[in-house]
Amino acid sequence: MELIKKEIVGFLKKQKNPIGLKRIRKHLNLPRGELSFLREVLKSLIREGVVVKTENNCYRLSNEYQSPVQKQVCHEYEKLYEGKIYSGRKGNLIFKIRGTRRVLRVIAPKNLSTVLMDGDKVMLLKLKNRDAGVIATVTERAFYRRIGRIENGRIRVRFKRVRVKGRVRLPIIEYIRGKKAEIIKEFADSTEGAYRLNMYLHSIKEFFPPEVLEEARHLDMEDSFFARRLDLRNELVFTIDGEDARDFDDAVSIKLIKNGYVLGVHIADVSHFVEKGSCLDSEAMIRGVTTYMPGRVVPMLPERLSNDLCSLKPGEDRYTLSCIITLDKKGNVLSYYLTKSVIRSKARLTYERLNDYFNGNCDFPYKGVKGLKKTIDTMLLLSKKLRKKRLKKGALFLNVEKPYVKVSRKGELIELKPQVQQDAEKLIEEFMLLANECVANFLIKRNLPGIFRVHPAPDDEKLADLFVLFESAGYKTYDKTLPELLNSVEDKNLHYITLRYLTRAEYSATPGLHFGLNKLEYLHFTSPIRRYPDLVVHRIVKAAIEKISVPYKKKELEWIARLISTLERDAFFAELDMAEYFILKDIEKKGIEKTDAIVSGFSEHSLFAELDGYYVDGLAPLSELRDFYTPDPSGHFLVGESGKKIKIGMRLMVKIVEIDPILRKLKLKILNPVL
Repeated sequence: MELIKKEIVGFLKKQKNPIGLKRIRKHLNLPRGELSFLREVLKSLIREGVVVKTENNCYRLSNEYQSPVQKQVCHEYEKLYEGKIYSGRKGNLIFKIRGTRRVLRVIAPKNLSTVLMDGDKVMLLKLKNRDAGVIATVTERAFYRRIGRIENGRIRVRFKRVRVKGRVRLPIIEYIRGKKAEIIKEFADSTEGAYRLNMYLHSIKEFFPPEVLEEARHLDMEDSFFARRLDLRNELVFTIDGEDARDFDDAVSIKLIKNGYVLGVHIADVSHFVEKGSCLDSEAMIRGVTTYMPGRVVPMLPERLSNDLCSLKPGEDRYTLSCIITLDKKGNVLSYYLTKSVIRSKARLTYERLNDYFNGNCDFPYKGVKGLKKTIDTMLLLSKKLRKKRLKKGALFLNVEKPYVKVSRKGELIELKPQVQQDAEKLIEEFMLLANECVANFLIKRNLPGIFRVHPAPDDEKLADLFVLFESAGYKTYDKTLPELLNSVEDKNLHYITLRYLTRAEYSATPGLHFGLNKLEYLHFTSPIRRYPDLVVHRIVKAAIEKISVPYKKKELEWIARLISTLERDAFFAELDMAEYFILKDIEKKGIEKTDAIVSGFSEHSLFAELDGYYVDGLAPLSELRDFYTPDPSGHFLVGESGKKIKIGMRLMVKIVEIDPILRKLKLKILNPVL
């Protein structure tokens, strides 16, 4: 046995990633009949502390026995710090831990697109047992860093032009301000340059390091795990997504019973493949979420997982974590349970085709799948009941148009329209919301830790301002909550203003109110391919199902929640800014000079107006208006010396004075009414 042990240890020392039982057997040239003997040898090595069995039933050497090369491959994080980075004596970057004399060496990930500089505010993940940390994102750039455009060898800065130090090839630059601008980074004035600039500014990590791709390459489905899971491969399970969706991480099923329904929400079991502390896990953590920019997706996980092993493709066996919910005929939850499962999706349905069917524009489009039409009709009925219940319970339904931006391969805008949520989208939304609520309840009932989704309510002062605004618009606010009031209002401008008063939802290790949904128990469980908190929740739920210790402590979850909330914001603004680039580029290409606009906000020196039908804000300096306007203390309107008022939602005719798509600048002049 000792000789085989040495051979196994020698083989594992050469591996960068954990290895499965089959590969170890092949290396040792053992016949299949000797698998039980090999398992006993590996168990012996585990007891001796030489070998570790990973979550996905592979084997690696314990940290003590790993080679230096193996130890350097994957980062293990133990804490999150926020603060500034500084230039050290040797020219390297350092991070000073606030309140202590400790200093950490700064490591920039190979795929961090941003250039780090002295004075930048960052989020830094401290490495386990090392006085060093990895930069996850830049939260604020140093005050001397600016983005600008070079014209005739100079940069226009407000009313003057600054000379550029040295030669520059590309027109869009990041520079250090001064009498002569020192160039940090250059970008082309093109669609590719816009992508690069956008990812640079928001710390989006585009490519995956080789060790992460290598780890993903060795992963595969194994039939031996099916016996340990609830087998749902013969059930009518299917996915519903948009036509352009690439990853399918949720599937649904339903059965009619005597007293109601049994709803199944089946989510890709990403945690089966992505072990806590692995290269894949470390990379997913510093990405946080998948970034969906128009025309380009930057995934949280490599394609081997996101578009293959964890994607619930029709006709393919896939590991899932299922939430099985029993409801009565009114849509009230009677019971639920969570289980590891395996499914085989029977069809890939799309929102577009289902909405055509729901709207009566065509016959049922998936006639080839037996029983699917009746199932879809049942699901639609249940989803409408669930939505009606949410409305009654005080959930907030904001009628705010968001743009859908479709881009060609050449980087040109080919479709711009409002995102309209129809019955098919609402159906999936209701089922996912219900599953998320059940899982939150599952963790809270068992006093288990988790990452929850919280959405703080507006403070009393903001609520009072909003109610004054509603009353001035002719609505009665007495004895009404904001959701009750807003859900009875059709004026889109009031919905838009309310959105600006609300804070962003964020992640927290402590359960709390989700104001928009009006729920005290809520989290994200249904998208582990594209959201890191969902993956964390899956690991905790699986630990509870398997009755083993939870792999996280609350303090660890607190800093993970804080980090992902920031990374989610980075991705959100990257998506928004890129959409704005394509819209402004289209306006410039069409040569639009005058257009209708709606007043969307104010600052001390500027008025902001959204171009009608284009979903982008332009700026009109208040100094260029005929009257002298100042903001009202409430912030709802501007008041001129003549007594004229400019209100949010007011319609205007504007002239486009200056437009720069890549820098997202849009300067306007107000024509009508003459202000």
